[in-house]
Amino acid sequence: MSLRVRILAGRLDRGAGSHVYHNQLARRMAARGHRVSVVCFAGAPEVAACAAVTAIRPRRYEQSRWLWRVSTICKYLQCSRDLRAAPLDPVDVVIGGEHLFLKSHFRRFPQTPWIYLPHALSVSEEIDHALPPGALRTSSRALYRHLQGWALENCSCTVRFTSSAQQFLARAYPRRPMSRFVVNPIGVDLPVSSATPDGSGVPRLLAVGRLSRIKGFDIALQALSQLKHQPWHLTILGDGDLRSQLQRQAASAGIADRVTFVGHVADPESWYVRSDLLLFPSRSESLGLVALEAMSHGVPCLAFRADDRSFFNVNEELIEHGRTGLLAANEAEFCTTLGQALRDPANLAHLGHAAREEVSNRYSWDRHLQRYEAVFEDLLALERPPR
Repeated sequence: MSLRVRILAGRLDRGAGSHVYHNQLARRMAARGHRVSVVCFAGAPEVAACAAVTAIRPRRYEQSRWLWRVSTICKYLQCSRDLRAAPLDPVDVVIGGEHLFLKSHFRRFPQTPWIYLPHALSVSEEIDHALPPGALRTSSRALYRHLQGWALENCSCTVRFTSSAQQFLARAYPRRPMSRFVVNPIGVDLPVSSATPDGSGVPRLLAVGRLSRIKGFDIALQALSQLKHQPWHLTILGDGDLRSQLQRQAASAGIADRVTFVGHVADPESWYVRSDLLLFPSRSESLGLVALEAMSHGVPCLAFRADDRSFFNVNEELIEHGRTGLLAANEAEFCTTLGQALRDPANLAHLGHAAREEVSNRYSWDRHLQRYEAVFEDLLALERPPR
């Protein structure tokens, strides 16, 4: 059954796991015969080749002398206004991942069933990590929490990639009436190539993501500064506001010659296959796409367990400690576990093999899309009640 499917996304680049996911989702839905349209902040050529893309570009209110304190609210109002005026046709079902588009799209097409697809564990927690204390954080937190609560109550159903993420969101809104949840494990391609040892005896460590505080690369560098007596080399893929600060941290710790900052990489596959261990020290992570990408290449991950205080994630649902990867409870344990891993590269290869097998058995794009299509059928079979 071919359906008209609209995806409300943010960006479609590799700047974040959600960006990569929406890019892949649009192209793969189109490849299955669905007529896909995308509303986003900025398109991508590969998506435009198979889907109708409407770009709603928010202005940079942060540069305003006065409006920067409420720049997120200004962006929301502008995006809502521009979306209301955009030339959009009706569709059969909507997948809504970008909060700034949800209300205005719903008001234009109130009878269209729509799936709420939040990527952060909760918007409040993500904003608290992403923005420093002050007026901008306060206004952004209030807006996004309102939009998330509204979406949970008004959508046809909420899709989460893991049960842990579903439970986290339910705890974050204990008194909010919610639509039903559907858990749909994310899809990951199993590449033909997998990681292979280079024979140098120096463990090759990899970290991938935005260079921001939320990703925790400072934690990885701090741990490695205590392991200077062991052989290793770290490659960091990604760019962001903290690049110069992280470079200074590596230099002051005396490990700058053992840390390579590559910058943004469009396709990190060639780096995965040259790595022995992915360092995944994120303070907040609901998707874990980088971890699964590494695992699909046979690269195990060292990550944190969630404690709902310093670390918010679903890692224990993705990684089985000691079988498909390694988990640490805190920063001290992260350092200790990393040191033990560096001393036993043969075990890393064993963990990587099990990780690749886990991805092959549990995660696939075909199953992921089939589960979406089952949800589509359920929603379309129900008569949507008036609101």
